[in-house]
Amino acid sequence: MCISIVLNTDPFLSRNMEILSLLRFLVGGIFLGFAAISDVRTRRVPNRVWILLGLVGFIILAWDLQQRFQTSWVHYLIFIPAGVLLFEVYIDRDPIIDDEGFHFVPLAFLLYGLAVVVLIAQVYLLWGNPEQMHLFYQLLTIPIMIIVAHILYQTGLLRGGADAKALMSLAVLVPFYPMFYDFPLVSMNAGVADIMSIAFPFALVILMNSAILMIFIPLVFLAINAKRRDLEFPQCLVGYKVKLNEFPRFAWLMEKVENGKVRIVLFPRRSGNQKREVRVLLEMGRDKAWATPQLPFMVPMFFGFLISFLVGNLIMGLVYSFV
Repeated sequence: MCISIVLNTDPFLSRNMEILSLLRFLVGGIFLGFAAISDVRTRRVPNRVWILLGLVGFIILAWDLQQRFQTSWVHYLIFIPAGVLLFEVYIDRDPIIDDEGFHFVPLAFLLYGLAVVVLIAQVYLLWGNPEQMHLFYQLLTIPIMIIVAHILYQTGLLRGGADAKALMSLAVLVPFYPMFYDFPLVSMNAGVADIMSIAFPFALVILMNSAILMIFIPLVFLAINAKRRDLEFPQCLVGYKVKLNEFPRFAWLMEKVENGKVRIVLFPRRSGNQKREVRVLLEMGRDKAWATPQLPFMVPMFFGFLISFLVGNLIMGLVYSFV
C-alpha cells in the first residue's frame, strides 16, 4: 500500500532521475549484498569494497549533476572535500588522536585544510543564488555524513569499521532522496523532500531503518533462551549461554571476573584478552557462560538499504499511518 502526503512534483524528477535512482539501487544492492555475505562468513569486509563503491558513487553523482539545470561548475568542487574525507581513512598514517593524546600529522592536516578551503570557496562563489545554494546544501550532506560516520564509530555506536565505511560510501552514492516508478511507497511532496534531503540525509534513513531491524534481535534471543530455559534478565535479551571449552569464534564474553567476583557486562567492549577471561572462568569451575554474538551488521544494513529505497522512512511511515 502506498502512503504519501502529496504526489511528488519535483521539477527535477525526470526520466533520467529515475534511471539514476534505479542505478543507485542496483549498485548499492550489489555491493552491500557482497559485503553482507563477507561479514557473515568472516566478520570482515575488504576495504576495496568501500573504496570502489565510493568511486562508483562519485561517477554517478557527476552524471546526476550534469542533468540538473541549476548545476554550476562550482558544485563539482564538492568532490574535493568529500573525496578527502572518504578516502583519507584508507591512507596508512599515524593517528591524530590515540591513547597518548593529540598528534600533529602534516599530511592529514594538509588534506583537511584543503577540504575546508574548498568548502569556503564554494559558499563564496554560490552565495546570492538561492537555487544553487540549495543544491550546495544538499551536496554538503556528503562530507557531513562522512564526519557523522566517523563520530558514530569513535563513540562505539557503530561497532565495526566496515559499518562506518559503508555509511561513508553510501553518503556519496545516495546524496539525494531516490524516487523511481512507484517507489518508495512512503513518499512525500517536493517541498518536504527538499528539506529532508538536507535535514535528514538519505544515508541516515538507511542507517535508521537498519537499526530498526536490529530491534527484533532481542526477541530472537528471548525465544532461544526460553527454549533452553535460560531466562536470566536482562542478559537473555542480548545473548545466550555457550560452552567455555567450545567458545564461538565470533562472540564476546559477557561475564567478567574482577577481584574474584563475576559480573555481567551486557555490551562488552572489543578490547580485552578474551582467551584469558575464558580461562579464568574455567579455572573457577564454570563450564558455561553468557556471551553475545558479534552480529554482522552488514546484513541488516543490506535489508535496510532495500527497505529505504522500496518502502522509505519506516518511522515516517508509522507516523503517517496513525495520522
